[in-house]
Amino acid sequence: MSNLSSKASDEDALATLNELLERNHKAEHHIFYNNRLFANHSAHTLITVHALGADSNRLRELYAAFDKILIPHEPRVAPITEANWRDFLGNDM
Repeated sequence: MSNLSSKASDEDALATLNELLERNHKAEHHIFYNNRLFANHSAHTLITVHALGADSNRLRELYAAFDKILIPHEPRVAPITEANWRDFLGNDM
């Protein structure tokens, strides 16, 4: 892959990949979407296209496409602790 792009652009794409994966998992998207409970496979796609040589712009384009169909995380009601975990058992969070 080094003959396809410079080291700087490879590092930039890797930084973008890490940023988008973190946003997807920690902040923005639920693991399921739509009424059939389809799974969020954006991480798989982003990692694969990065491995195939996608640059930062392409990674951001793909993330934006997923952003249109995935559902956002809902804010947590309260911290789940050892004392209250049973209250949350079976709830879709």
